Amino acid sequence: MLRRGSKNDAPAAAPADERPARGVDPFDGGGLDTLAAILRAIPESGLLPQGMERDEAVARFEAWALHALVLGPVPGREEIDPLPAHRDWPAMRQFGVQYLRESASGLSRTIDSLQDVVWTVIEGVSRAVQDDAVADDRATAALERLRSAASSGAADSLKEAALTTITELAELIAQRATRQQALASELGERVGTLQEQLAEAQREADVDGLTRLANRAAIDRELKRATELRTLMREPVCLLLVDLDHFKRVNDTYGHPAGDEVLRRFSDTLSLVFPRKHDLVGRYGGEEFAVLLRNADASDGERLAARLVETTRGLRVECGAHVIEVTTSVGVAEALPLEGPEAWVARADAALYAAKGGGRDRF
Repeated sequence: MLRRGSKNDAPAAAPADERPARGVDPFDGGGLDTLAAILRAIPESGLLPQGMERDEAVARFEAWALHALVLGPVPGREEIDPLPAHRDWPAMRQFGVQYLRESASGLSRTIDSLQDVVWTVIEGVSRAVQDDAVADDRATAALERLRSAASSGAADSLKEAALTTITELAELIAQRATRQQALASELGERVGTLQEQLAEAQREADVDGLTRLANRAAIDRELKRATELRTLMREPVCLLLVDLDHFKRVNDTYGHPAGDEVLRRFSDTLSLVFPRKHDLVGRYGGEEFAVLLRNADASDGERLAARLVETTRGLRVECGAHVIEVTTSVGVAEALPLEGPEAWVARADAALYAAKGGGRDRF
């Protein structure tokens, strides 16, 4: 029979053999769920260390969340210890702290650059106001002398005062123009430098760290723009979704370093097959890539997809004593009038699955 304890009742200490042993996780299920939710939310905050892509951050934190929840392998040690007996809290803490520090460092650099420009503007305007105040005092004094000469009625003194006043006012106007031009030049130079820094940061943020192609964020942004231009300009635009065949088998057989080398070599192949600067070639996620062909219809997409399949068929990647043969499957879809990016991607994805279902190594 259970008895409701009073507020003065103290819980009895558990026998020594029932207490959690050293090294055993004291978390209950709710605590682990909360920890996993926090881990999964961190990369969604938008804070990313320099050089790390969002997809990579999401994958890393998801791996740590699975390690916390179900004792999944420690990220980076999957092959060495695929079934760990205990949760590696020190490694998890080290990864999380380092990630947040690097993210904060990148954000701090951006804020510092913006603050520098703001202070340049403030200092420049302050100098201009102070200089103009001095100039206004000189102009007021000159005009006062002219009024005094006019009141005296003496022609010679009036003429002299008028000439002096006109000369001084002209000098003040010229000095003000010179100051304003110098200030505008200085501010323009600082703003131009900041624009270059921000543009470089944007370009770096749009690049996949492994393949150096456009990343998922850049692809999604360009897909939206492409559909808007398709509706406005009615110029054809074609999307290719590209997937490496049996890539999981490569990772499982030869390891992730070999898989990364395959991705890099295949990325080089993509850049060779699609060299036009106004086309977009990017890594959509994992072993899947996307190619956005501007001013190209479905027949152009099919022709280039066939070339990609054929070129990839000849790709050989050496891995120690082994040679990995690579093939690819491609789905092709031309954007339809008034079609949104989601529907467009869905049709290309369906075409990709049809290619894989038809035996792979085809479009």
